[in-house]
Amino acid sequence: MQLGESIVVYLLYTHTPMLKGFIKAVVCLTVIWFSSHAVGQAQIVVNPDGSHSIVAGNVAINPDGTHSVIVGNIAINPNGTHSVIMGNTVVNPNGTHSVIVGGSQEESTSYMRSKKSDYRSITWSEYRQAKLARKEGRRKAREARRLMKRGNEGGNEL
Repeated sequence: MQLGESIVVYLLYTHTPMLKGFIKAVVCLTVIWFSSHAVGQAQIVVNPDGSHSIVAGNVAINPDGTHSVIVGNIAINPNGTHSVIMGNTVVNPNGTHSVIVGGSQEESTSYMRSKKSDYRSITWSEYRQAKLARKEGRRKAREARRLMKRGNEGGNEL
């Protein structure tokens, strides 16, 4: 995919709600094709929070299901920010760094690099459990903020 095509796909994906499902399907099919034909080896990006993104071709599939388009050494994130790719390090807009670990797609989904640069095996079920735990934690935090707000609106102070 060339630069112009990548930008058009990115703009369509982020600015046209009707086409989001269609574009997501096309991107997923493209990633599947790249990972099995053109690229041969996918890469994994280990993010600062411990989550990981899979890179195949010029698309990065993020842990939350969104997609970043990679153009040269720039990753265009779904929220419009840009990450700079330098070697095996990704410099994120907030100043944090993600590490790119090479390997096949099967290896990328089963290995994760910790802060101490050692590898540990993780299964899909462990990954899903961790993802669900983060989701549950965010839900509980929202609920706590809502209850605190409701308490303050009623004039009740603890």
